[in-house]
Amino acid sequence: MTKVKVFILAALIIAPGLLNAEEKKDSTVFTTIIENPITSVKNQHRSGTCWAFSSLGFFEAEILKKSGKTYDLCEAFVLHKT
Repeated sequence: MTKVKVFILAALIIAPGLLNAEEKKDSTVFTTIIENPITSVKNQHRSGTCWAFSSLGFFEAEILKKSGKTYDLCEAFVLHKT
C-alpha cells in the first residue's frame, strides 16, 4: 500500500470521530452546596513583599472566621514599620 492510500484510509477512520466530538456538548451542572466567605484578592505587583500580603491575608481570614466581619488590613503599614 502506498503512503497516499494509507493517509486516505487513516483520514477516513479518524475524521468521523473528530466530527462527532464537536457535536457533543457537556451537560454537567454544578450547584453550590456551601459558600464560604472570603476576603478580597490583592495584587502585590512586583513589590517582592509576598510575606506581608500572605501574613495579613491570614489575619483577615481569621478575623472573618471568628467575627464574621470583613476587614481590609493595610500591607503598606506593615512594610513601613519594617
